[in-house]
Amino acid sequence: MIELEFYNSTGEKIDTESGAVLNMQDDQVKEQFLNGLRLSIDPTDRRVKLYFRAKKTAHDRSEQFMADYLNTNTERPLIELHNGVHQHISQWGFEHAPDTNEKSLLELMKNPTQHDYPPELIPESELATRVDTNLQVHIGVPSYEEAIGVLAARGGVDSVVVASKTDAGDFYHDIVVSVSEDEYNVPQILDK
Repeated sequence: MIELEFYNSTGEKIDTESGAVLNMQDDQVKEQFLNGLRLSIDPTDRRVKLYFRAKKTAHDRSEQFMADYLNTNTERPLIELHNGVHQHISQWGFEHAPDTNEKSLLELMKNPTQHDYPPELIPESELATRVDTNLQVHIGVPSYEEAIGVLAARGGVDSVVVASKTDAGDFYHDIVVSVSEDEYNVPQILDK
């Protein structure tokens, strides 16, 4: 059994089994959502956090949720999180409902290693050197596929955050990946 907690976008904890809102609040969840956090992985505390959308029927408006996964013993945390989210939301009577303008991070996690490190970026070894010298590296990419490529390459070693805002400087991770098709036509290193 994987250790998985769910929250709605206002930070209210969701019962993992029933999907009912519990009387517990986490203001950090709401703040991270408003700051554009979509996915974070931190190998030090072994946590993966993912924001995703789900709805009960095709006619319902989708709701935003955050899954917080504690990786206790797997080398495939993204795949485990993907499977756990799908299992629980279907148990609640929900289905995954990604935005129409994005390829869902949740679905990309089904097979993260099929997404390559973007070749337009600096070599992966140079990225590792920057992180090893305590420099936070900001990367801009046009799609979540490239973001998952960076995450698949570095997420097991460095803390990585994927954000939907181009000004994602409020995160304290080794690598911050901002996703915006409008801002970046190719993956690039951003000046802070």
